[in-house]
Amino acid sequence: MQKTKVIATLNKSNFNKESLKTLINHGMNVARINLLHYSYDEAKLAVKLLREVDEELNTITAILINIKDNKIRTNSFINSGFALKKGQNFSFLCGSEIIGDDTRCSISNSYLHKILSPSDKLFIDNGLIQLEVIEIQGREIKCKVIVPGFISANKQLNCSKIKEQKPLITTLMEKDIEFACNIGADFISVSSVRTKSDILLYFDKILEYRKSSITQLLCNVENIDCINNIDDILSFCDGVIICRNEMGITIKYEEIPAIQKNIINKCIKNNKISIVANQILSSMITFNKPNRSEISDILTIISDNADGVMLTRSTSIGNNPIEVLDTLCKLLKDGENKLEIKNKILEECINKTLGYDDIMYSSIVNMANNFPTKAILINTLDGKKIKSISKYRPKANIIAITPNKEVARSLLLQYGVTPFVYNDFISDNKFLDDCRNFVLKNKIANRLDTIIVLTSNRDSSFKDNTLKIMTV
Repeated sequence: MQKTKVIATLNKSNFNKESLKTLINHGMNVARINLLHYSYDEAKLAVKLLREVDEELNTITAILINIKDNKIRTNSFINSGFALKKGQNFSFLCGSEIIGDDTRCSISNSYLHKILSPSDKLFIDNGLIQLEVIEIQGREIKCKVIVPGFISANKQLNCSKIKEQKPLITTLMEKDIEFACNIGADFISVSSVRTKSDILLYFDKILEYRKSSITQLLCNVENIDCINNIDDILSFCDGVIICRNEMGITIKYEEIPAIQKNIINKCIKNNKISIVANQILSSMITFNKPNRSEISDILTIISDNADGVMLTRSTSIGNNPIEVLDTLCKLLKDGENKLEIKNKILEECINKTLGYDDIMYSSIVNMANNFPTKAILINTLDGKKIKSISKYRPKANIIAITPNKEVARSLLLQYGVTPFVYNDFISDNKFLDDCRNFVLKNKIANRLDTIIVLTSNRDSSFKDNTLKIMTV
């Protein structure tokens, strides 16, 4: 079983059952819906179809809603947009909205012209398009295209002089949070976080609106302030998405690999989800095979012990979304099998004084690693024990068995965890008796394989738990 999880960004062409079935069958664990590009009715339809497909296929797929942000973005264009050529002039208009063409467009900001100067660099669409300011004329920012590309509506505009936008959570963003909670989103991702107080604002809004206590908050790490304050930010979110494109605009490229590794390590120590995003197999937007550096990038993500990877443009606008999923899953499975992945957290336990539960978590993983263990089976009501064992990155697969579908979906971004919804384990003894048949039926293990089974009616502590090593 593949341990590193896959998030795939949907587009409108996926909003039908056949397409969703294909994406799930080719390795999508979590479907991402970006509310920047879809109406509430469209997003609601996608969620409805995905839940129905899971019922038909007997699968478990989580939903990640990416809410709008307060960033500076391009407004609407004639048709779908225009291809900007190197050396051509292009202008941005602040403070009033016009329909964009191949010479200018308006932006969602009324003061940018006041802080820019000639020779400043502007970055569009996470740096895929670059322009240089040549003149400020009233509210019009006149530029020259340095790196060409296709410009269209809702593309982010960035430069080194843009620090923060106020308010952090706009009325539209708050409506997005309420909508995501109402439709039962499993994960909500948020942007523009720089400090602990920023993530607290999002945390409070989700607490206010969420219908389920299981809805999880993911913070997009996009800027140097967020990176510097990551320890405080992790205290008030369930995990992070490392947005390498946006980081690359204000942070030196050569620093990003070390930052990525450091954030993932902090997430593991704090028992938080870590997702790596942007430029994952991006050449496959056009081509049907990845390049060599992209393959190495996936292996680096595996070595860093990230919980998952997020596909954005390669599945949302790419020509080969199914080939991308197939390629990514193949690389992940092969890398996980061949690389010797070391977990520093487990090694550090040797010289640390641990609490009772942490002793048990680490001991179970050490036991599984030292035995030829095929799987660790755990029954759970809220998933807490599962997450704590995943933190130690066991070599064996973690099988989470729960009667609650929401709990099962909440575990889909945990490294090495495969959740099952199962209602027949009415007691600890029944659970132990049925485990052999369960792993054989679901092709988790073969006869004579070793499995470790942890069973309890409570998730809060290991006390009164039953732990058993079994031969199938």
